[in-house]
Amino acid sequence: MELVFEIMLFAILVLVPVSHAQTKLRQSISTCSANNRWHRFFPLDKSFSVETPCALRRMKDELSDSDPNGYKSITIYQAGFSKPKSLAYGIVVLIPSEGMRKENPKGNELGGLQLFIGGSHRDPATETLINVEGMAGKELIYDLTEYEDGGYRKGHIIDAGERIYILSFRGNKAEDLSSALAMRFFNSFHTMKNHGTQ
Repeated sequence: MELVFEIMLFAILVLVPVSHAQTKLRQSISTCSANNRWHRFFPLDKSFSVETPCALRRMKDELSDSDPNGYKSITIYQAGFSKPKSLAYGIVVLIPSEGMRKENPKGNELGGLQLFIGGSHRDPATETLINVEGMAGKELIYDLTEYEDGGYRKGHIIDAGERIYILSFRGNKAEDLSSALAMRFFNSFHTMKNHGTQ
């Protein structure tokens, strides 16, 4: 499967600090402030919900994998703080093709998807198996401060069957990853029963 383009695009939009991005990229990311009120976000298909202190913005174009046994679609949502500039939220929704699911009847293959969270610079500092609403997943934590400011990452990769969800939070300090801002985001995530994802 050729996910190089999608991974690079997500890394630019969500993982690279907003202060270093081009004007067009800054405009593509919904910005938060410390005074924003939290609200529950639903995508158009109502397949999941999550709480954020600002609106997650969907990328204009939905991506897809050229491999017929790859991902049917890849959708990216993101939002970032204007101050401090290093805090950001991101969600990637991958829909495996029928061919991919037949190749992995016991569950979706999650290997390699950590690149959506930490890029290809280094391996995660920690990787823990998690269970979210009965769905198997992984929690990954990265320290990328050697490569960039605000280089702390925490992510959840969740196998929901018909979909794979990747939640990512970027922090300025290691403590940000266990902050109320991060924990509320991760703990508020829910999939919707009417889409067969629970």
